[in-house]
Amino acid sequence: MKRPVQWMLRDSGAHPDLFPAPDGVEVYRRFSGDREIFIVENDGQDEKIAELPDAMTIVLTDETVRAVRLPAYGVAVLKETQPGK
Repeated sequence: MKRPVQWMLRDSGAHPDLFPAPDGVEVYRRFSGDREIFIVENDGQDEKIAELPDAMTIVLTDETVRAVRLPAYGVAVLKETQPGK
């Protein structure tokens, strides 16, 4: 069973773990042309802090962060920070 799953993941371009996130926090990656964004969603009733693997930019505020604070059921939309920014 392991080999078919590896084949499907490789051919689909899916990545099982984009970056580590606290329990109850989901991370999704979306592409459009040459743009890539990350959606970080807190599915729980408690505030969570998600540490990021690298500095990223919050799309709505253009703020560069190394972690995002997510209120209960909160969502953050991020993009990779441009070098030199």
